[in-house]
Amino acid sequence: MQQQKGDLSLNVQQAKEFLATTQELLAHDRHDETLLLLEHCCKIVLMKAVKLEQSMLRQRAKMQWLKEGDQCSRIFFRKVATRRATKQIFQIKGPDDNMINDQEDIVAEFVRYFETLLGGEHREWELNIEHLRSRATHVLTEEEGDMLVSSITRDEVKEAFFGIEEDKAPGLDGYSAGFYKVAWPIVGREVTNAILEFFHNGRLLK
Repeated sequence: MQQQKGDLSLNVQQAKEFLATTQELLAHDRHDETLLLLEHCCKIVLMKAVKLEQSMLRQRAKMQWLKEGDQCSRIFFRKVATRRATKQIFQIKGPDDNMINDQEDIVAEFVRYFETLLGGEHREWELNIEHLRSRATHVLTEEEGDMLVSSITRDEVKEAFFGIEEDKAPGLDGYSAGFYKVAWPIVGREVTNAILEFFHNGRLLK
């Protein structure tokens, strides 16, 4: 990694020097077409070199965060405990304006309230689909409906995967989307099978 970082930084430095030299020459003759073309090329090379260096630095920072994340676990769990304490409900008002303090009674009251609100033997409605249809701003065509229930194809999986930015944070295995794109001829079949398996039975392979 150090060698790679050094190479990329050196590329950026050299590109800057080439551009600076070209611009110095242009200062004496702003109409030299060869120098103008060379300046344009130097700018492109510099932008690409900077982009590569930034991408490497972002990946390195993310990997470092994953590596050292466990060292911050106490701080993390302390924050979680504090958040839970501030978000916990200690008391609510019941239907007859009495205060409920017991945690089990609070849970039971929430369940009772939403059962009453959302349905039950006293809240049964007949749904008129035509009434809803008249209020819809868009009704799916038969083709759109078929598309929603159609099976996911292998090409769709690949297209979605390759739509992920290469420098997105790596997963638990430590590999970023950029790695999988480069190694797709080798691992693409297994990755696609795992994703299709998830859509088939809701179970994600590990």
